[in-house]
Amino acid sequence: EEVMREHDAWKHETEERLASARNWVEKMVMTQLHDVAFRACEEPAQDQLLLRRMRVLGFLEPEALDIPTHIGNDMIWTLARDELRRINSCRAPGDKVACIVRCAAVVFRSLSLARARNPSFKAGADDFLPLFIYHVVLPCHVPKLFTNCEYISRFRNPAALMSKAGYCMVSLRSAVEFLVNLDATMVHMPEEEFNAKMAEAERQVEDETPDVGAGTA
Repeated sequence: EEVMREHDAWKHETEERLASARNWVEKMVMTQLHDVAFRACEEPAQDQLLLRRMRVLGFLEPEALDIPTHIGNDMIWTLARDELRRINSCRAPGDKVACIVRCAAVVFRSLSLARARNPSFKAGADDFLPLFIYHVVLPCHVPKLFTNCEYISRFRNPAALMSKAGYCMVSLRSAVEFLVNLDATMVHMPEEEFNAKMAEAERQVEDETPDVGAGTA
């Protein structure tokens, strides 16, 4: 970055132009190197754990996580999930971050609409993460989501992960960590009820998981 800033071709350019050039170079390089770089970041065990937790925790109701039921609708949440799912079709880390930012923008828009309909509803940043977790990340079932986070963290220019993009990335990381570690102490539900529903959901997921050894000699 400093080499680029001090080069004769760039040293008189504005910071905005330099940032644009850095993003272009990053995109060009990482698009070509994506397969190798992504494999270097892969965490299959973590990806599978997260995907399994998303499936198992599907029994949770909004009340268990203090999720307001008057915000958004199925169409809005489907739009947000579709944006997040696009992350696996992108190769450059900046493009992957853009998917997360667009997804988050849908959630923030739903909060703004709820506030416009009911001025007494004081929606803020603290309301974003629960909605993002419950309505988007949890039911989205995005494959390799953990690895995507690692890939972005390693190969996206840190300067580009400031402000909105950085907030959205941190929110996704927080959502992933929350879902992986969630237990009865973190929800509004009697512990016995939570544990019973978890056990039943685990059994259902286990039954739905194909036996890779079945039919082999």
